[in-house]
Amino acid sequence: MIPVFCKQTRGQDGNDYERLSLEEGRTDLCWYQMPKFRKNYPEYNDLSEKELSDRMYIRAGLPHPPAPWSPVGFAVSLAFGVALAVLVLGSAIGWAFAGFKK
Repeated sequence: MIPVFCKQTRGQDGNDYERLSLEEGRTDLCWYQMPKFRKNYPEYNDLSEKELSDRMYIRAGLPHPPAPWSPVGFAVSLAFGVALAVLVLGSAIGWAFAGFKK
């Protein structure tokens, strides 16, 4: 979801964007889904989704929500990477002790 100040919205309320209040008392932000934002704001089409999201969150004065899959991806790659490295190293050492036989 992309935050935009409600006074700067384009499109139809309820169809293109929604008025949601994430913080109590703050009703000046409207929220777009990425495809609808891109349709209504073509001047941002040169930015990637991450750059666009970062820029709009900064402009709205909100902390950017964390990417939940980044730590999971790091943990999985670390677990499989270490296991694969041990397997390869163990195989190489076993092959060396076997006299490099086929």
